[in-house]
Amino acid sequence: MQIGASAGIDQHIIIYDLAHLTVRHKLNPTAYGGFTKLSFSSFPIKVPEQDEKVIMLYAASTLGHFFVIDVRSGSLSYTFRGHSAPINHFAEIASTMQIVTAGDDNQCNLF
Repeated sequence: MQIGASAGIDQHIIIYDLAHLTVRHKLNPTAYGGFTKLSFSSFPIKVPEQDEKVIMLYAASTLGHFFVIDVRSGSLSYTFRGHSAPINHFAEIASTMQIVTAGDDNQCNLF
């Protein structure tokens, strides 16, 4: 799959099909605030309630939430909470399959 994604403070995440130059999914999760950073996972992640693993999209929120989104369906797979302010940065630790986040609340969280 050739997939691209964009997001911003306007609270929209758009997932594109780059092979056909079309919008695949447009997510408007207004309850989650705007987004500060997006990245695709570098390793497959288990889809909830299924046995398969796929590449997911990570999204950091201005409300301090961290999301894992299934790019095939456009659905929210996982939500991680723990920051009380916007997440400024996150990094994937592929060897342990974890995410570390840093926020405006002067915290680093490990998920």
